[in-house]
Amino acid sequence: MEKIFEKGTSVHVGSFRVYAYNGSIYEDADHENKVTDKDALKAFQEGRLQIVVSTDLLMASKIALSGATVYAGGSSYSTKTTS
Repeated sequence: MEKIFEKGTSVHVGSFRVYAYNGSIYEDADHENKVTDKDALKAFQEGRLQIVVSTDLLMASKIALSGATVYAGGSSYSTKTTS
C-alpha cells in the first residue's frame, strides 16, 4: 500500500471551494475571479476541490492533467490557463 503524506503548504486547509458559472469555475461567488489551472490541479490532487453549482456542492471527480478542465456531477468546467 502506497503511503500518501500531507504537504506542509496546506496542512490546515479543509477544502478549496469554487463556484461554477457558465461552464467555468471561479474563486468567488460573484464570478469575478476565474480559478487558475494550477490552483485547480493542486486542490484536486490534495482531494480538497469542492464545486458549488447552484444549490449543490460537488466534489471534483476528475481533472485534465493540465488542470484546464475539471469534471464534477457529469459536467465539465474550464479554468483560467496560466503559463
